Amino acid sequence: MTWGAPTRFCQGQAHKMAVVPLIDSQFAVMFADQAAAPGPSGAPDAFGNSLLASVGTSGEVDVLGRFRFLDQALCRLEVTKVTPTAFVVAARAAAATDDFDAVHSVQQDAIAIFAELNEGVLAFDPNPVSVAPQGRPIWARGVSLIAPNTVGYAYLDGTDLTIKLTIMEISPTTHRLRVVRGPLALHSGFSPYVSMISVPYSLESPHTLVYYQDESRNASMLSVCSWDVAQRRLSRCEGFPWLDERLHSVSGMHLGRGMSFFAYATEEGVPYYSVFSLQAK
Repeated sequence: MTWGAPTRFCQGQAHKMAVVPLIDSQFAVMFADQAAAPGPSGAPDAFGNSLLASVGTSGEVDVLGRFRFLDQALCRLEVTKVTPTAFVVAARAAAATDDFDAVHSVQQDAIAIFAELNEGVLAFDPNPVSVAPQGRPIWARGVSLIAPNTVGYAYLDGTDLTIKLTIMEISPTTHRLRVVRGPLALHSGFSPYVSMISVPYSLESPHTLVYYQDESRNASMLSVCSWDVAQRRLSRCEGFPWLDERLHSVSGMHLGRGMSFFAYATEEGVPYYSVFSLQAK
């Protein structure tokens, strides 16, 4: 089904974009962008860019603005909404130059950026938070809301091929992100994808849900942990298969009341969907 005419807002895309819905039929798209080089032999300027747009009653897209949020090349974009107007972006980016020491660089293999829609403008925190040890290649990742002002960041550490989970908090006054727990190792072994589902159970009983692939078992897996808000502690982590099959691609979302929806494709490219629920023991 096509609803409204397509709107072209960028070109030369080689990496995944990330989209988040916002209030008043608005949405934001984060993507890797490039600007032409100043000279004939110079390299193009690569950076992280975003689009703010709204959807009309007939499906028409109205572009409201573009907002640059990172001055380095980036890929592996993910996003999670934390309030009706705010969200957190996860990405892998090229190293940044240290403002106080130009000789040294700051690794950005696993960064998180807080952003907010304010009076028609997307405002991004200019100080990304690194959630992984410096100098380690970080591959697939996912990010999710766990509890109010609390976000999980799961990723595949390319050095030891371990899937890990880090918990961050958002300051309610400054809106700055900071790591409060982790990284916690969830699984040992490569996975072509790592992602998360926001609030898989309820905000009153916070849990994390990470989904990935277990290559040794040829199974699609879930890892569920409880989050203690007062003690800032993960506990009762449990991994189990939700599908005894390897997948080509998968995407999940929370439906409410502990229910989650998965759309996925087998290695042969056959599309399916599945619904499951988490229940308290």
